[in-house]
Amino acid sequence: MAPSLHLKPWQLKRLQFMLVILVCTLWILYKSEVFVATECLIYGSPIYSEIGDSLSPPLASYSLKGETLPWQRVLESRFKITNSGDLWHTIPVNGEYCSRCNAIQEDTRKVTSAIAPAQHLEAFHDQQVEAYLQQKQQILDVAVADNSNKNSDPLINKKSSSCRAPKSTETVPALKRIKLLHSRKPRLEHAVTIVTQLSLERMQMLEHQCSLWPHPIAAAFYIPLVQGKVFSAESSKWEGAALEEALAALAAMHAVLDDINADKSCILDLDVVVEEVCTPEKALDYPVNALRNRALILAHTELVLLLDVDFIVDQDLARTVEDPKLFTELVGMLSQGAAIVLPAFETADEGDAGVELAVQAVQQGKSYLVPHLKINYAFPFHGCYFPVGQGATESLHWIKNSTTQPYRIFYEEYYEPYLLMKKSSVPFYDERFTGRHRNKMQHIAHVAVQSKLALIVHPRHFVIHLPHKRSFAAEHAHRGGKLGGVDHKHKMEGYYQEAVVEMEATQFAPVTTFSHLCLPDANKLRPAETGVGVLGGEMDNPSFKLPEFVDYFEEGVGEYWDCNS
Repeated sequence: MAPSLHLKPWQLKRLQFMLVILVCTLWILYKSEVFVATECLIYGSPIYSEIGDSLSPPLASYSLKGETLPWQRVLESRFKITNSGDLWHTIPVNGEYCSRCNAIQEDTRKVTSAIAPAQHLEAFHDQQVEAYLQQKQQILDVAVADNSNKNSDPLINKKSSSCRAPKSTETVPALKRIKLLHSRKPRLEHAVTIVTQLSLERMQMLEHQCSLWPHPIAAAFYIPLVQGKVFSAESSKWEGAALEEALAALAAMHAVLDDINADKSCILDLDVVVEEVCTPEKALDYPVNALRNRALILAHTELVLLLDVDFIVDQDLARTVEDPKLFTELVGMLSQGAAIVLPAFETADEGDAGVELAVQAVQQGKSYLVPHLKINYAFPFHGCYFPVGQGATESLHWIKNSTTQPYRIFYEEYYEPYLLMKKSSVPFYDERFTGRHRNKMQHIAHVAVQSKLALIVHPRHFVIHLPHKRSFAAEHAHRGGKLGGVDHKHKMEGYYQEAVVEMEATQFAPVTTFSHLCLPDANKLRPAETGVGVLGGEMDNPSFKLPEFVDYFEEGVGEYWDCNS
């Protein structure tokens, strides 16, 4: 039998005192630079802090084998580092996990070793020079074919107080462009640009979307890096891959879609960005709104369709827009304070049969889709388990409406439709929203509550979801995943509730890193209204005296579509 340990009272007090001292010491170390550096080396290794001007010339970010630059010597004196690659390049630091790493120096950047063949040095250098010049000019190059379009772009040139830069206490994603891919195809005179965003795992969805849309697509492409390598929670192909491998695959996909003879596929422009994060969990915190802003800036047409990459669009919409008369009428309606809602649907089958139905629907139009809706082969998007998301669209009325007359609906909280808008009327997305909670709802509320745009449902055109496996990030967020020690879902909910209160007082300003490119409030673009309340009155222009569908289908989607089939 093992002897028991008996402590005298004075020994117990001494032990307690020593434990208190130990805890306090650890806490002090945790807050000190020594522990910060250690923590960064452990959880984000290898992390090296570059001392100097964050806008230093791009050549200062390079070190060929056998050479040592001044900032590199500073690093070597601070950390033991090994340059195993041919090339160094810098990645900006931000985020909840990495913010303490920044405390080492007020102006630092994280440096990671990127292995790249020596023959690609010139290409990498060109990218760095381009990024440097763009950052110096504080303008995101949209590189449109017609320079006059660029110079007159209201998103670039008009400024107002309708958005703001992040405060020192607010964290927004630190995205860095590493590649800009523009289509070589001729630009259309009358077109709608799909504005979307995605990560590596969704490349195939972008291919589907592009192959079925003959107009432009402006997409922001996100690649998270952990320890200098690509992170992917869903694809073993990309997890741990070199950045250069991902860029090569992306360039190959773009080249195929941009085949000058592929007149039926989209005009694809890609803004490829990376974000260096300290942990895999942080990489799951998808910077959706920051990416949406970049894609919006990349769009160069007067009309944009705000859409997710896993949706495809009724091709009749492209034909409508290409008609000069119909295009003029559409622009006229949107110019007078409207946003057009495209009803969203999904297929009952989540496999190949569902994909085929969705593709046939966008190719053949509403006349093909409606019969399938009536026999439960398709449903309003998320109509069975989150009906409020698309409920205000009144999809049943859309199905029964055999006329070409659009109808006006009214905003309801948590509504998140897909909107066709004038680019100049689209407010910035709030970049504090990351992951899967409330990010789009915040933007729709801004459009409807603060900007007070009339929501008009198009009677014929629609979008439909392409079936796919639920993403790991979506599952993570759905389970209330914790990021940075704070419940992410509750944090986003707090941002949303605060924003709604400010919108009701017409005081909301979304947080963005592009605050110098703010749009004027759409509120200022509208004619005077009569009536009271949000969207409560008719506009003076007779074209807006549309039928208002107020006979809401109270029974809900499940009473018409069999959600259990």
